[in-house]
Amino acid sequence: MKNSIEKYSKMSSKGTAIVKELSYRTSFLDSEERWSLVILGKETGNRPMLRYAWLVAWLVIGVAVVMEADRLGSDEDIRMILMVFMAFWAYYLFKIIRAVRWHQVGKEMLMMKGDLLLHKNSYGEIGRTREYDLSMVRAMSMRQPTEGFASLFEDSFWSNGIGSVELPIAAHSLLIGKRLSEKESEQVIAKFNKELKKRAGK
Repeated sequence: MKNSIEKYSKMSSKGTAIVKELSYRTSFLDSEERWSLVILGKETGNRPMLRYAWLVAWLVIGVAVVMEADRLGSDEDIRMILMVFMAFWAYYLFKIIRAVRWHQVGKEMLMMKGDLLLHKNSYGEIGRTREYDLSMVRAMSMRQPTEGFASLFEDSFWSNGIGSVELPIAAHSLLIGKRLSEKESEQVIAKFNKELKKRAGK
């Protein structure tokens, strides 16, 4: 856990930085210069194995359809149906591969440094860092569950998942903490809000 967070947060030159674990997946680094939170994408339990099994089954389906296509002749209607199916298949293949990789090497990071809040979602070392004015950041809270197909789809086991906590920034909100438990979410919220109040006076 310590190595994971140190890839994003250099040790402070103004004092000793303290790395503390909140849970198996969450930890934070605290120093006078900056405060960083890292949430790992790794999961325990049956979900990772289900994801691998789904990936293998989906690959087998795609290969079987491609092999069968040669026996269907050149009928344009059938070919069109196959093209639509393969587009659908390829999209879900991308989703499941991305989810597998996220839960292998994915990380979420929040950092408060000076008057900035930095946010980064990364696969290993690959990811984009976004900067926000710390004065525009409001207190973090639990994400309110929403109903509907879109929400159900994004929180399905073949996707990365939806953040369990909400962080308002100006006119929009960041969703942080994919698939965190309620206890982990509450720990993250308490630590972040305490530090935000100290550094931004909120």
